Amino acid sequence: FWLHLQASPMIVHSIFALIAYEVGLKEENALFLALVAIGIYAVFAVIALIVDRRAILVSALIYFVIAMIYLLRTLGKIEMNFAISAVLIGATLLMLSAYWQKLRAVVLQALPPGWAERLPPTSKL
Repeated sequence: FWLHLQASPMIVHSIFALIAYEVGLKEENALFLALVAIGIYAVFAVIALIVDRRAILVSALIYFVIAMIYLLRTLGKIEMNFAISAVLIGATLLMLSAYWQKLRAVVLQALPPGWAERLPPTSKL
């Protein structure tokens, strides 16, 4: 537990810093960076489900929030972009928390047979 808690911010911030450095933090790259941040957050969600630790999702949450606010502001031209982003992200995290064990069971079934045996078991519902 403690290793995941310590390593997650280092992994997340390093990945996002590397992407920002490679792509460049310019206005013309902002939409691409926002979409990449959302995609990386989705990958982190799958990884979190596989290893049964939520620390990586918490560490990447600020990048996800900023990306959602930017997308709603630029694509939707919505005035209340922060409030709508907060509701969408909160609902997503609430649903992920409520169905964590069921989603984890589905993800573990999709893994190659040898991998699932090496991971923490999912609880029986």
